[in-house]
Amino acid sequence: MEQYVEHLVEVFREVKRVLRPDGVVWLNLSDSYVGSGKGLGSDHGKAVFSDGDVGPRMAIPSHLKPKDLCGIPWRVALALQADGWWLRSEITWCKKAAMPESVSDRPSSATEMIFLLSKCATYYYDRYGYLTPYAETTVDREDGSSVTTSNPDRPVGFQRIIGHPGANLKNFWLLGPEPQSEAHFATFPSEIPLRAILLGTSAKGCCPACGGPWARVVERDVRMASGSGRSGIQPKGKYAGSEQAESGDYDIRMGPVVSTETLGWRTTCACGISETVPAIVLDPFLGSGTVGRVAESLGRRWVGCDLAYTDLARERVQVTRGLRL
Repeated sequence: MEQYVEHLVEVFREVKRVLRPDGVVWLNLSDSYVGSGKGLGSDHGKAVFSDGDVGPRMAIPSHLKPKDLCGIPWRVALALQADGWWLRSEITWCKKAAMPESVSDRPSSATEMIFLLSKCATYYYDRYGYLTPYAETTVDREDGSSVTTSNPDRPVGFQRIIGHPGANLKNFWLLGPEPQSEAHFATFPSEIPLRAILLGTSAKGCCPACGGPWARVVERDVRMASGSGRSGIQPKGKYAGSEQAESGDYDIRMGPVVSTETLGWRTTCACGISETVPAIVLDPFLGSGTVGRVAESLGRRWVGCDLAYTDLARERVQVTRGLRL
């Protein structure tokens, strides 16, 4: 287990080497339990490998016991943090349809961890690239109307009041599975790389000379809830790609609702070039190519590395090529 953590730290040192200073990493890891050594593929404490060779099973650290939860995701995250990465967020992926488990003394596992890491303290993050829509009941309350979501005669002023409604994405992602006919056993839904790419790369593109991403220029109009006793307008013209605010939008019952409109884009470099090229997405563990497919559909360039599934990834990406979400 310690070797697994050490090897991932080594891999991500190479990722850091090629990552731009303003780049980000999204790392998805699942956890595992300590086994008894009596399961499938074992022979009196030996492990049988795919090529028929037999060797010792993974050494269990002395502080872990059979049936212990290993805590692998956090061990890796903390090791990367100790190696110099900024650990910016932990996201819980909750699976709507998790794999069944034949256990009777603990809850079945239905979550995995996704960590957001950065190379530097300041990095590119377009929070407006993926927003969570406000509930329509919230919109109705802000409008001061009793119109329900089933009523087709919604107030004409709805869009003028709320603009483009959306709250900052939370770190709780409830996602369902996707059909997968190919032989790969660690697929994840395309919604995960979709969110990561939209938040971590510029939709406008990057400078062809230095690779600097273009930042979204937004107008943020904060309207306070009726009866809150407060009012005010948020400063306009914030740069979405460089704003590192920790506070998000508030529920209408608590305070402001934010109306957001993209006014345009601005370069973050001093090259003075108006042309752009698509941002680049790197997946060092490409697998069946889900990240490549999503990057392709979003108009990004991408690079993927894998030892076993490159042919499968090429086939899946080829089907996606030419499509855009």
